Amino acid sequence: MTKLNLKAALAATLATSFLAAPAMAQEIGDFQANATIIRPLTMTITDSMEFGSITLLPTLVAPENVSVFWDSVAGAADITCGANLNCAGTPLVPNIAFTGGVGSQVVDISYSPPATLDYTVGATTYSLPFQLDTPLASLTLTNGAGDFYVDGTITVSPTSPEGTYTGTVDVQADYQ
Repeated sequence: MTKLNLKAALAATLATSFLAAPAMAQEIGDFQANATIIRPLTMTITDSMEFGSITLLPTLVAPENVSVFWDSVAGAADITCGANLNCAGTPLVPNIAFTGGVGSQVVDISYSPPATLDYTVGATTYSLPFQLDTPLASLTLTNGAGDFYVDGTITVSPTSPEGTYTGTVDVQADYQ
């Protein structure tokens, strides 16, 4: 009888496993789709770089520097003038402002300044060595806006002729 009960129990187990197969667990999941829209970057440059009028004093025997820079304490442009130079006029430094982006977007900035500021008379060009003193390569926008000032230096020598020296600095910017 034991064999018969065992066979019946085995048959019943096999029948229920085929007829009433356990339900497979169904997995349900989801994911989120996101898109960030970024406004075009806008660059506004206010003011030019102005070193003012520089008078060579009779004591000038070697090249000296004149620098214009943004004085954040005074909230205005300022100038340092070589000891043997007299600087007059109102110095200016360009302010470069950006709008665009979302939140804390980073903007990469590059400059293409000339190596000199030039003054041409007829066929002769005179030059003053020129450099930018603002090594800014990137700027993080805050709430889609940010700005900075560009400082610069020229070198004046005892043989620099009178005249207005000019040069153009190209500024390029793009989102990182």
